[in-house]
Amino acid sequence: MSQNRNVMAREDAQRADAEHARVYQWLQAEFQTKLGVPAVLEQSEKKWSAWREAEDKRAFTWHGTGQEFYHATLRRRLTRERTSGLLLFGASLSAPSGLLPDPKTLASSAVLVTRLWKAAHAFIVDSDYPGIKEDWPRLTNEVQRTWFAYCASEVALWSAQHRAYVQDAVCVRLNAECSRVMYGYLDAAERDQLEAEEVRRCEEELKKVFAYVMSGVGGKPATVTALRNSQQAWLAFRSADVTMWASQFETKANGGFSRLHQTHERSSQLLRDRIAELLLFFTGSVVLGTGSDLAASEKLLNSLWDYEKSVASTDTEQARAKRAQRTWLAYRDAELALWKRTRSNLNAVRARLTWERARHLASGYD
Repeated sequence: MSQNRNVMAREDAQRADAEHARVYQWLQAEFQTKLGVPAVLEQSEKKWSAWREAEDKRAFTWHGTGQEFYHATLRRRLTRERTSGLLLFGASLSAPSGLLPDPKTLASSAVLVTRLWKAAHAFIVDSDYPGIKEDWPRLTNEVQRTWFAYCASEVALWSAQHRAYVQDAVCVRLNAECSRVMYGYLDAAERDQLEAEEVRRCEEELKKVFAYVMSGVGGKPATVTALRNSQQAWLAFRSADVTMWASQFETKANGGFSRLHQTHERSSQLLRDRIAELLLFFTGSVVLGTGSDLAASEKLLNSLWDYEKSVASTDTEQARAKRAQRTWLAYRDAELALWKRTRSNLNAVRARLTWERARHLASGYD
């Protein structure tokens, strides 16, 4: 199963790369006539790529060649975060302040990320992998250096479009993006607390994005209804899926991860996925794939669902799993009904949703 999981993680990272490339190309085309923005966008992309590669190297050193799943998962996660950031930038042309975090939280976010960097530098443990104790400080320094460079370039990008008044809010978002990668360097109690705060931040961002998308379709009553139906269906799915996932872990620590940790982790993952889905809808079908992989996505999902049912050992676990899958199917159908109103490629939408659900069942990569 672990070998199959490694393959799924690698292919999922490749799909994230492909979607990121489509969104980046779309933004380049959108801003090609805007003086200065395309050049700053290209610079920001280069700096982000350098940060991701530095994180990649550190993760590879830590996890080693036998842990491709964790390595590919981190790469996919960072890529999806970047894609969401690009979509947010593209969606912010008319109302940037309505989509970004509260700039008043900049000081507290900076204190947190500074503390996490210190924890990352101090995180040297016994390991069978040769050279990790020697390489860790150098690799962490490189991650930190490239992250600061990426932050500076991203602030320059937003400022080129919206002037300087968004700088603090952009920095808050970037600090949160960086902090998420480093929660694991803290003890369990502090990590659980920060992850709970992360869920609250994601919920606030989702509210802002949903309200923004709703305002964009306000003149189309049928689309407004479809969007509301989709959101309600997603909320029901999220509740059922988090319950199913967290119930697989004991209340006390299980392999270093508590049930509380699993609940927070799953919740924030689903929230970030939903934010990205709404931003994609707002952007339109121009950034969708072809949908040619729909059959492959559904074949994998059916296989994973069969496995999920086989490992649910009690009637309660079976019922929770079935409810999670049933609510996901209702959400999928509601989301397709929403996209149908835009005359988009529904096979592409369905394939994306199906790959996402397969990732959830494959053990919640994030």
